Amino acid sequence: MRSDASGTFNRLTGSASPEAAALARRAQELGLPVRAAEISDSPLLRGADTALSKVPGMGYGGIDAAKQAALNGQIAGLMGENGTKITPALMQSAKTRLGQTFDRIEKNTWVRQDNEFAGDLQTIFRDASEALDANQLGKLQKVFRGIQGKFDPATSEMEGSAYQNLTRKGSPLDLMQGGDDSSLSHFAGRLKTALTGAFERSAPDDLAAELRQARNQYRVMKVVEPLVQDTGGSIDPAAFRAAVAKATDGMAYGRGGDLADLARVAQAFGPREGGGATASRDTLGMAAKIAALTGGAATTAAGLKSVAPALTAAAAGYAVPSLGSAAAGFAGGRIASQVLRSPALTNRLIDQALGTGQAGPVNRLLGAASRSAPETVAPLYLRVQPAANDDSKGNRLAEFLASRTPQRAGMLP
Repeated sequence: MRSDASGTFNRLTGSASPEAAALARRAQELGLPVRAAEISDSPLLRGADTALSKVPGMGYGGIDAAKQAALNGQIAGLMGENGTKITPALMQSAKTRLGQTFDRIEKNTWVRQDNEFAGDLQTIFRDASEALDANQLGKLQKVFRGIQGKFDPATSEMEGSAYQNLTRKGSPLDLMQGGDDSSLSHFAGRLKTALTGAFERSAPDDLAAELRQARNQYRVMKVVEPLVQDTGGSIDPAAFRAAVAKATDGMAYGRGGDLADLARVAQAFGPREGGGATASRDTLGMAAKIAALTGGAATTAAGLKSVAPALTAAAAGYAVPSLGSAAAGFAGGRIASQVLRSPALTNRLIDQALGTGQAGPVNRLLGAASRSAPETVAPLYLRVQPAANDDSKGNRLAEFLASRTPQRAGMLP
């Protein structure tokens, strides 16, 4: 009988692909709530979730706000800031702090002209000599001579303040990189990258990790910068995903680190507009049907809630008395919404897809409840197989229910 219950439960909840499950697990790690319907392939589960989300009072009202706050908070954290809103004030705080960090590190670092830097320069000018005409090459060489002249011939080192001047906004290197000549801009960018690489390799050990962290935070700040609104403080998930993809090489191949992970999660599980809209009569009717399917009767609800609200859906397929009234249907729908929003149900789908479930919290709850109130949980076992010659009250009740013909649930007119 328990295998029948498990089969019914699986047909209701469907399954998740390993890719969707892995991304959902990452979303959970980043603090974004994920509902089972967002990863399930079950049309019934997804339709039920959509219908109930449009019914006021079903508990969906705060979901998008929680998702948005989590997304904003993660973005702020990647910039080294705290907050659940990405406001101009927060951006200014990050910019000021990072600027001070860079200034301090640069002033305490002497840039070495190491072999890697020399090799980078050789490659750059070899490529430039093939791609640029004589006039363009002369301009690039002039900028390079300005860089080369800052290195002490005796030590092959450059003061940090000199590095700051060479790379600051408005310097000859910066102007060439941002100029109209795309070819010169390309090679100026490569020069700056080579110089920055030499600087990072030259940073003292106690500053190198801080420098890497500051650069990562600065990169996030520049990606988010065009997405910040004057009011509201929310970052649009789709725009965020597009901005990160534009700034990240190899994102389509799974690369990009924490920022790319957050962008993928935001696109798949981020807040959506339109939640909490006024429900139509058709939507309320569907909610009532869902409530009946999941055990809308008060007695059934009470029994299931004594174990765990997240288990209500597992009662589908068993005797459910007629709803009798819209109020009863609403109450049943409320219980159904608790199931659909339950982390336990989401985790069950994730564990099944990734093969990570081992007597998870759902089954532990069932086991505990079966010892104290077996009559409430006999139809709900999901994975636990019965022991041979089991004569417990729970097992006897399961056998009794298995022999019954399920009654057709009542419907609202």
